[in-house]
Amino acid sequence: MKNYVKLILILTLTSYHSTAQENSLVIVDEVTVLNSNEDEALYYYQQNWAKAREIAKERGYIQDFFLLQNDQKPESLLLITILKNESQKESLEENFRKVFQAMPPGPKLLNRKKPNEFREVSTLRFTNVTTP
Repeated sequence: MKNYVKLILILTLTSYHSTAQENSLVIVDEVTVLNSNEDEALYYYQQNWAKAREIAKERGYIQDFFLLQNDQKPESLLLITILKNESQKESLEENFRKVFQAMPPGPKLLNRKKPNEFREVSTLRFTNVTTP
């Protein structure tokens, strides 16, 4: 059931943001927050992940992104990145290397905890999602 809800969410987001008859790549990272570190994790993703995607979107490297937190389940985050086409997919690593060079060095942390101390990430990828 959990994966079914995610799939519906992703397909809805893709159809909302894609142009007609274009294939998109949707990347979803599911973050499980460990040891009640919700504030640390949310800060980390807002200040690092989201900032990098804002730059990538401005530069045309990605189509869109979403950071979602369920108020009823704050120990879980969904990080969604939508790529418009195959070209964006092929140059993703190179483009994000450029993005990270434009950002201040090192990740911003709320406390001194390292990311592996407060989160566990699993990645789902949905490729070639064609919208009507």
